Amino acid sequence: YGSNVLTLVGRVFYLPPGENAVLRIFTGGMAFPNGVALSPNEARLYVAEFSQNRILAFNTNPATPGGNPFIFARFEAGTGPDGLAVDANGNVSAAHFNAGEVMVVDPRGFTIGAIRLPPEGGLSVTNVGFHDGYLYITEAAKNDVWRVKTKIAGLPLFHQR
Repeated sequence: YGSNVLTLVGRVFYLPPGENAVLRIFTGGMAFPNGVALSPNEARLYVAEFSQNRILAFNTNPATPGGNPFIFARFEAGTGPDGLAVDANGNVSAAHFNAGEVMVVDPRGFTIGAIRLPPEGGLSVTNVGFHDGYLYITEAAKNDVWRVKTKIAGLPLFHQR
């Protein structure tokens, strides 16, 4: 709470596996970090930095966790990326809040498309998730869930592995 483009106090935490694991800060100094997702090989962590309208990518190598972060994608208009989901090819789908769309970015950071809700669908796209050949999209202002058939399967969620 309290993190924004002028107050860079947002943080991402990591809890390693194990019974005696200790919660630690993975990265900090962010403008409202929101959605998080892993690449298919789990070598890269994506973090939606909502108040900067961008997605950052971090190295997950245990020797240098968080090392060499970079701007993976930057969006125009809207307020910022919210929830993230990754497909089997490594494409990142980002709910783009206040833009009424889901942006799709390839593993190299190039925008390859946008899934726009219809005009009556609302602008408050907050989250995305893959399930059984569909991408599910939540829209918060109208409390709707949309689904779009996909050609590429989504990565299984953590609890599905």
